Amino acid sequence: MIRRGPGLVAVLACALVAVAPWALPAAPPAAAAPASTALPNSMAAIGDSITQGFDDCCSLGSHPQDSWSTGSGWPSNGVLSHYQRILSAHPAIAGNAYNDSVSGATVADSEGQAQMAVAQGVQYVTILIGANDVCTSTIASMTATSAFQTAFQSTMSTLESGLPGGAHVFVSSIPDIYQLWSVLHANPTAEAVWSGAHICQSMLATSNTEAQRQQVLAQEEADNAVLGQVCTQYTNCRWDDDATFDTAFSPADVSTIDYFHPSQAGQATLASLTWSSSWWPSASGGAGYWLAAQDGGVFAYGDAPFQGSAGAQHLVDPITGLAPTSDGGGYWLVALDGGVFSYGDAVFHGSAAAQALNSPTIGMAAVPDGGGYWLVGSDGGVFAYGDATFHGSAGAHHLNAPVVGMAATLDGGGYWLVARDGGVFAYGDAMFYGSAGARQLNAPVVGMAATPGGGGYWLVASDGGVFAYGDATFDGSAGALSLTASVVGMANDA
Repeated sequence: MIRRGPGLVAVLACALVAVAPWALPAAPPAAAAPASTALPNSMAAIGDSITQGFDDCCSLGSHPQDSWSTGSGWPSNGVLSHYQRILSAHPAIAGNAYNDSVSGATVADSEGQAQMAVAQGVQYVTILIGANDVCTSTIASMTATSAFQTAFQSTMSTLESGLPGGAHVFVSSIPDIYQLWSVLHANPTAEAVWSGAHICQSMLATSNTEAQRQQVLAQEEADNAVLGQVCTQYTNCRWDDDATFDTAFSPADVSTIDYFHPSQAGQATLASLTWSSSWWPSASGGAGYWLAAQDGGVFAYGDAPFQGSAGAQHLVDPITGLAPTSDGGGYWLVALDGGVFSYGDAVFHGSAAAQALNSPTIGMAAVPDGGGYWLVGSDGGVFAYGDATFHGSAGAHHLNAPVVGMAATLDGGGYWLVARDGGVFAYGDAMFYGSAGARQLNAPVVGMAATPGGGGYWLVASDGGVFAYGDATFDGSAGALSLTASVVGMANDA
């Protein structure tokens, strides 16, 4: 799930000549920064309208507070940017984040932005540019690969020779604009907006043939290859290894103003995705969680990493729940028919898709060792897979409202069930910490997640509202966002 910006979607980078304290031509960077890599006291963002938060929510224009890179609107906007993640672990960066990106910028404009970052003396630079080099009025007007490389090389050279010693650069790949077309071209409103506003007509023009779209995609892939090749010439440049380009996204990740830029949810996902590929992927601290939508879209909040989704798949039945692995490196989605889908380091242990069930499957929880999981039906029936143990169920009880989710205890010796009205039921060694059963809700509860230590839990409503009990802390919600599909579950990432 990711989005584009125009310009309308972006990515960039550049490099060449001279050797400064922070950049010596070297082998590709390691997957994670060493523990000795210090968090920066300042940062700047190079890019285009995607980094400006253009059209992401509520009104036309830029919303830099929602930027995946330097945004400062957390937690109210749900976007835990690189700046906010660093700030949570390193207060010295407070007030020292500069958004030098410019809407409509191409890779040729990035050197000017790099000069600004150098003048600001920052210790960390994020780069997301290149979309406007492929998203043009015609296929013939796309930036040639050779020109793209020359411009990007020049930008990196400016950073290499001008940034202070110990500075670091992160370069994101360009989001897949062909996938944007694939996901939304059947939406008549999106097509009307693309045509009327002349958005990325090289790819999105209704008159384009499939061969022409593949031509644009090939150019984008060539540009991404340049970004990676140039970045990896420098020891202090971190390339995302096409993580952004390879990420599938759902319609909920895309603005409903222009159907091109990331929505607030899309900015949140981009922040999580790029942070996972950055210099300090484990340094942000704090708890986080994922939300899952009926169409299979997954949204990451706090320090929870995005590992993939079913947002671009055709599903037999809607997704009804999500459960994480114990290390936060993956998660499972479960569908109404009991089908199970695994992502990241989550392992498939079986499903109820082929069984005749008394009630639809509405949630799941995983055993802490990752060796199994439980599925739960709306009648409170519980089914165990892998090494998961059955601790009891509400299947034989009369409930005031159907069960909609579950969560396991830290040792796997128990679990909680939560009902649509917010009622909570504890089994095995699970403790009761409170519920929303007596509360008037704006939207029904659809899922829950336990805190890392098992001393509390969160409940989530279909509108994205989040409620905390026990030692659970409130880390933000999607309650104020305009979602294209209802939220159906959640999980913490610890």
